[in-house]
Amino acid sequence: MAYGNWGAFVYKNGERQKKREDNTPYSEDELEPGYYQAFGGNDENGKRLLTGKELHCCHASLGSGRIRLCGYKSYPLLYWDGNTVDLTPYQKGVNAGTNKWEWYDSDGIEGELNGYKFSAYPSEDPESVFLELTEPDGTKWTGQSGYMIGAGFEDE
Repeated sequence: MAYGNWGAFVYKNGERQKKREDNTPYSEDELEPGYYQAFGGNDENGKRLLTGKELHCCHASLGSGRIRLCGYKSYPLLYWDGNTVDLTPYQKGVNAGTNKWEWYDSDGIEGELNGYKFSAYPSEDPESVFLELTEPDGTKWTGQSGYMIGAGFEDE
């Protein structure tokens, strides 16, 4: 269920994963997805405290175990054990790895972390991010997070 004007679709091996849409990373099986995740039950900064880590509700949350590749609005976030991973080393395109690198003028991000392969690419119509994560066992997650997409805006 999209909240505000932003939402997502998430798939695991081609099967829709609604609990991974508009939910807090690492709590997808514990918390109900949707509006409440974004605006209720969090601290005053909109973050949920989870096992000593502050995690913000994301529109798309791909992965299981220790890693999550997330879409927040139209940008990617990567978490390892609940900690944010710097995406700078994984940037592609013009000015990759510098302060001049711009998400929407880039070729996205692509990389591997402890056997997990991930990529994220920007789209301008609609403003969104395409996400893909393959786990070491071959489980494939895909998703799209962005403006005016997701449940409430369009069907799959």
